[in-house]
Amino acid sequence: MKKLYFLFSLLSFSIVFATIPAGYYDDAAGLFGNDLRLALHGIIDDHNQRTYEQVWTAFETTDIMANGKIWDMYTGIEFTFSDDQQTTGSNPDSCYNREHSWPKSWANEAYPMYTDLYHLYPTQQQSNTERSNLPYGEVDATVTYTSPNGTKKGNARSGLGYVGTVFEPIDEYKGDLARTYFYISTRYYTEDAAWDSYGMTDLCELKDWAVSMLLNWHHDDPVSQKELDRIEAIYAIQENRNPFIDHPEYVDSIWNAPSESFEAPTAQTASSVQSDRFTANWSEVSEATGYKLYISENSNFSNHITNYGPKDTGNNLSEIVSGLSSSITYYYRVKAYKTGEETGYSNVITVETAAPSGAVDSTKIFFSEYIEGSSYNKALEIYNGADADIDLSKITIKLYTNGGTSPYRTLSLSGTLVNGEVYVIAHDNANATILASTDLTNATVMIYNGNDVLELYYDDTLVDRIGEVGSDAYYAQDVTLVRKAEVLNANTTFTVSEWNNYEKDETSYLGSHNIMTATGTIPSDGQTIFLVGAVGLVYPNPCNPAATVPLYLDQAADVTISLHDIHGRKCRDIMHEHYARGNYNIPVDVSGLPSGVYILHIAIGKSMHAQKIVLTK
Repeated sequence: MKKLYFLFSLLSFSIVFATIPAGYYDDAAGLFGNDLRLALHGIIDDHNQRTYEQVWTAFETTDIMANGKIWDMYTGIEFTFSDDQQTTGSNPDSCYNREHSWPKSWANEAYPMYTDLYHLYPTQQQSNTERSNLPYGEVDATVTYTSPNGTKKGNARSGLGYVGTVFEPIDEYKGDLARTYFYISTRYYTEDAAWDSYGMTDLCELKDWAVSMLLNWHHDDPVSQKELDRIEAIYAIQENRNPFIDHPEYVDSIWNAPSESFEAPTAQTASSVQSDRFTANWSEVSEATGYKLYISENSNFSNHITNYGPKDTGNNLSEIVSGLSSSITYYYRVKAYKTGEETGYSNVITVETAAPSGAVDSTKIFFSEYIEGSSYNKALEIYNGADADIDLSKITIKLYTNGGTSPYRTLSLSGTLVNGEVYVIAHDNANATILASTDLTNATVMIYNGNDVLELYYDDTLVDRIGEVGSDAYYAQDVTLVRKAEVLNANTTFTVSEWNNYEKDETSYLGSHNIMTATGTIPSDGQTIFLVGAVGLVYPNPCNPAATVPLYLDQAADVTISLHDIHGRKCRDIMHEHYARGNYNIPVDVSGLPSGVYILHIAIGKSMHAQKIVLTK
């Protein structure tokens, strides 16, 4: 990726190179990291210093738009250069002043930084006041100020790496301000002893969270014509340049370049994964004095979870990360550091937190059979494929009749429905064959006809539906509908293609439901109990300390097996491999786990299956 940015810079910013004085950056050639930064400092320091009053005059060339108006990045308001400068008693909405984008208080209000034009911009007085000396950042939904062009002030978004109020410019100018900050950090490198530390900075050094954000801003908002024009105007006044406008690739070469003197650590698989925490692990680097841990919900680390952008873990080789959300995929990587130097990033580890205790995937609870037969022969079957036993008191069935849009009657259930089992409800006066498979008889909801609609709710949320609410058309009269085996999820839109249609009073399918997660054939040896995508029994079961999953594939496929407790929390990754066509016996190691009932999750390609396994010691 670094090479890509470098190439992009070469291709996109050739105009800049044409105006760079010959030999200006010769002393920086071939350098990286702090060596490059120190060389650039030597090139651009000792600039031609101006007074604070002369800044007003500078704006006439540095920040003028094509129409002759002052260019205000905070508001987009067009000011007249001479008429709208801030004066005593000025209306803060209708005048502009001199904004120190790197607040002057951070640099002890000292020259020459105090009047360095590369970080001084004309901005509306009111927006300047709103910004004050806040760090730049990215705000969450709690916005307390919005300027005319969309610049915002508010709480820092979660994962930014900073907690507090921040000021966020619009995307069009984020790159401008990022390159401004990289300039200040380089121009005053080694000259910052009297400076202070604030939210984004330690003296002239940028904090890690700020570097991460500013790198993103720099990459996402490349150098603009505005910046190209501005650097020439400032060079004519100060006689120094912003190297990160001339050579955008220098940014990555300094702040995103791995150390060449010692290797990055190796991030290792997370351990002790629970619903709200996991332990991140990594290898030791012999020369390192400490490690930095980065954690994100995005694989590209475009943001970080709070306090991990990064977190300095000292010389520990693991970190317990708590306060997380359940059933969420997180990513982590690590850097090692020693005095004045740090490595590049490690590899990335992916970890998914477990589901909370008792959590249920309600999208896998659905109507699996519907009988609308002779007289009172009416039955509904509900299938639980949620990989956990469910509390039936959370289940509600609603009946809509004759095109109505409000429920005519409602039925609430009770008891427990075991994972992989069905629950049958029938009319009190259904025939004996139906009643033999029935768990509950009912004469309130079970009075539907072929033009009525049935809805299934779990925890007051609609998860499945038969028919179309508001329609009184006959869609299922005198039929038995059985959900097809390949249908694994509920559907709030009735879809005819998900059902097999049988004649009136067909009852042979009632009381059980088969699911199939892929298609395949039974091998000729007659011994395999695992058809492609159709799972038989793991053996031995109960087991200790291991069991076996027999597997037959009639075509190559990726196979993933993991072990979960009865509440759905992942206990162990068993395997993830690509298999060719053939017969296999996959070992399942359950050693080290307590006795109990577990669920094996078996994925073949994009299909899923689950079955229980009992560990006894």
